[in-house]
Amino acid sequence: MQYRIGEKRKLLAFGVYPDVKLAEAREKQADARKLLRNGQDPAETRREQKRQVKAKSENSFECIAREWYSKQGRWTANHPHRALSSLEKEFFSYIGDKPIEDITAPMILDVVRRVEGRNALDVTSRLLQHVSSIYRYATHTDRVSHKPGR
Repeated sequence: MQYRIGEKRKLLAFGVYPDVKLAEAREKQADARKLLRNGQDPAETRREQKRQVKAKSENSFECIAREWYSKQGRWTANHPHRALSSLEKEFFSYIGDKPIEDITAPMILDVVRRVEGRNALDVTSRLLQHVSSIYRYATHTDRVSHKPGR
């Protein structure tokens, strides 16, 4: 689709034919024209949406937890491995891909209750300590404004 913003001529592509069907391309073109009528650049809007998706994936619980883990230099020899493996086993499979801002206290409680159900109370308390530290780290690095439940 060719369009103009101000004096600048631009071109917007909606995808390659076999992957994007004609009806879908027409739908995307109609959306782009609505944006143009509102004075917005469809290419800039698309770029901003991609940036937001990327930012959400970079701010996932797992990504921040791994970054927090890499910053822990004061641990003894075996402790870092146990901390990361318990987070991988218990948390990452359930809420690891979610943006840390979207994780709620009930989600964390659900994971903790699963561990409690196995009667692994020592692991439960350590996991809660690690999650609290991860949220503290995320707060200090301005990725989240609050801990879940607050």
